[in-house]
Amino acid sequence: MIEDVVVRVAGALDLILLKLYAAGPGDAWDVEQLLTGSDEPALVAQIDVAVSALPPDGRALWARIRAGRRPA
Repeated sequence: MIEDVVVRVAGALDLILLKLYAAGPGDAWDVEQLLTGSDEPALVAQIDVAVSALPPDGRALWARIRAGRRPA
């Protein structure tokens, strides 16, 4: 809260979903960095649920990232 105003910020899940939606050349690296140092198993589970709402390119990018990560 800043001077009685609630300021909302995007969390890791929000940013990752935006990156997956964009599915650009550097977005996979960005997603990996956002996953690093997070509560990764919980975050991965949330992404697994939300990814179905993304366009095909975003779902494919998540599948590639997921396949390259060690099991949570």
